[in-house]
Amino acid sequence: MSSNNFLSKSLEECDFQLRAVLTGYPAAHLDTKVAPTAMSVRESVEHLAMVYHATNLIAHGETFDWGSGWSTGITDFNQLMEKMFDLRLVAIMACMRTPDQHEIAMDYIAMHDSYHIGQLCLMRMSVDSAWDPYSLYQH
Repeated sequence: MSSNNFLSKSLEECDFQLRAVLTGYPAAHLDTKVAPTAMSVRESVEHLAMVYHATNLIAHGETFDWGSGWSTGITDFNQLMEKMFDLRLVAIMACMRTPDQHEIAMDYIAMHDSYHIGQLCLMRMSVDSAWDPYSLYQH
């Protein structure tokens, strides 16, 4: 498998897993935290949206002020999720333009998504006993 195919497969799997853990998330628990220093699901989705926005800028040779407090400004969770996935796609497209930018996609999208998917799964399992964690797998 080429490195380009590996990256593409990683990005596709993360997309599937993000959708699997977020779809149908119990609305009553969108702001619940599993630990005081953890992000809630809503905060996690907002954070991912910010990282995808920043990734797009970085892939285009711009800078991002990580301490800027950037926000989508969206309060409705379904709209926030939709915006996050839109920003993710834009960031992926920006990073896949040339092989030199693949490392940006690996660092800021694939690896970062994997980290947050694990946290999101723990949150989902803690508030939704009916959710099947094996739903993350396509095969």
